[in-house]
Amino acid sequence: MSVARNKVGRRLATGQSLDYLIRYHLSEIWTLDITKDIQPMTTFRNHSADIMRHLKETKRPVILTVNGKAAAVVQDAEAYQRLLDLAAKADAAEGIRQGLEDMQAGRSRPAAEVFEEFRTLHRIPR
Repeated sequence: MSVARNKVGRRLATGQSLDYLIRYHLSEIWTLDITKDIQPMTTFRNHSADIMRHLKETKRPVILTVNGKAAAVVQDAEAYQRLLDLAAKADAAEGIRQGLEDMQAGRSRPAAEVFEEFRTLHRIPR
């Protein structure tokens, strides 16, 4: 994961969007095989053990359809955790990016000034 973290840091430093980074990392995790990764709900119901085995082996989600339309996504727990971790990293990186942008645009104040204002508003003695 440290390699991915370094890639994210380098890409953010060069100004690439978080949306691009998420798509890029998801494409590294998942490449959809429509012959195996899109299944009717009936097939899942009748062959759930086989589909669960497929999930564990490939780490790719399976899209379940009802009447030919995507209805649900089933995913291996480990792969789902990786997705959550990626989303958390992207959220943190976006917060940092916004903070740096605010600093460059002059939309920030010294911490001492903020703390003093807080003490005054809440009548907290020094």
